[in-house]
Parts: sequence; structure tokens; C-alpha cells
Amino acid sequence: MGGQPRRSEHFREAARLSPGSVEAHTNLGLSLMEAGRTDEAITEQRRATVLAPESAAAHNNLAMALQQSGAVEQAITEYRAALALNPDYAEAHANLALALASARDYDAAFRHFGEASRIARASGRTDLARQIEDAADRTRAMMSQSAR
Repeated sequence: MGGQPRRSEHFREAARLSPGSVEAHTNLGLSLMEAGRTDEAITEQRRATVLAPESAAAHNNLAMALQQSGAVEQAITEYRAALALNPDYAEAHANLALALASARDYDAAFRHFGEASRIARASGRTDLARQIEDAADRTRAMMSQSAR
């Protein structure tokens, strides 16, 4: 636990020294997300998308921070931006599926879970495909419990 603040400060210093570095802002944003400092994480991930608007990963990371903050509709928009840039981005499909499920758009969520799993399997990432399929199963279970 003591390493997290130190890691965030290390990444903050890297971003200060290299303000044009997408990687520095991305790493700082991810470490801030891990530390639960979501507003700061969103700021850093937005900087990364400004610096690299063509980066699907930057949009996916911003979307994750937005989703963590509860801004699900904004997160969905950013996940879709990531997928417009890279339609074969399995993690963005899976993350979008989770966001759509939290917005109760289950049909779209399961389409994206399926696409994420298909892409992961096609690229030989069977562990990721299983994780995605497990997330889809948990979402189905959650749906059936809330319908009772």
C-alpha cells in the first residue's frame, strides 16, 4: 500500500518533466485510478487523449476513469471512440459491454461481450476470452437476480 503514493509521485514527476508524453500522462492516470483519485485520473487521461487523439488505448483509459467516477454515459462515448479507432480492441469491447450493462442496455452489452471474446480467441488470448466470458456470465446472473 505504501508503494502506490510513491508510484503516483514518480509518474507525476515524469509527466512534469515530459509534458508532451502520452505514456507519462497515461501511467500517471492509471496509478491515480488505482489510488482512487478518480478526478485527477480523468484529468491525466484527458491530457493523453489530447496529445494522442488517434490512440484507442488513450480513449479506453479515459473511459475507464470516467466509468470509475460514475460518468457511465461519458465512458460509453469514449469506449466507442476507442473502437472507432481500433474495432479489434478486445479490452475496449469488454469494457464497453460492462458500461452498457450498468446502463441496463443488455442487448448491446452482450453483443460487445461476444465481440470481445471472439477477438480475444482469434488473437490466441484464450485467458482473456475466458475472463470476458466469465464477466458476461456474471452479468447474466446479475440480470436474473434483479428480475426476481
